[in-house]
Amino acid sequence: MDYTEDMKGVNTLMVTCLVLSLAWGSCMKAPDPNRGLKKPKPATPSVASAQTAMQAPQIQVITPPSWSEKPPTMSFYLKMWDLPEGGAANISWLGNQPDLIQANLDRWYGQWEVADGHPKESARVEALLNPAGQPTRFPTTLATLKGTLVATRSVGGGEPKEHWMLAIAVSETPQGPLYFKVMASEKVVEDSLDEFKTMLLSLEVK
Repeated sequence: MDYTEDMKGVNTLMVTCLVLSLAWGSCMKAPDPNRGLKKPKPATPSVASAQTAMQAPQIQVITPPSWSEKPPTMSFYLKMWDLPEGGAANISWLGNQPDLIQANLDRWYGQWEVADGHPKESARVEALLNPAGQPTRFPTTLATLKGTLVATRSVGGGEPKEHWMLAIAVSETPQGPLYFKVMASEKVVEDSLDEFKTMLLSLEVK
């Protein structure tokens, strides 16, 4: 056998050994009994999906005639209005989380400045009563404050609004607290304050 024939024999032997080695390794590997049966792990719910699961309440109110309703600009607003002289009003809902009430009110007070003291301490707070002097169906707390609105973004921005007034209310419903917020000049808010109280009394929640 010459060199060429010898090399052919060696190559044939190497291929044969390689095939046998692969076949042996395949036989030695035990099959995975769970292969193809493993179920994918369920995805962890995201914050967005959790928020989507919460259904915002459907509400109806009797609105002061001087208010002009407009489409809500954020998901937590249920209703929004433009008021005369550049004022604004809205109703918001942050889920069924009563523990957020004080923090939300403190944030609103922080948007104002008053001549003396802290806005929270200067606010006039009262429990809303119906015309018969009885508590309302949804326990509601009303607060009013006069001063300077320094956080003007919610009313279109610009310089601080002096001689303005804030009227806010929290109605505690089975679906969670509803937040009412009115910001405008002192005259505009004072002129519509009784209508605002009627609006709170007219609240229907579904």
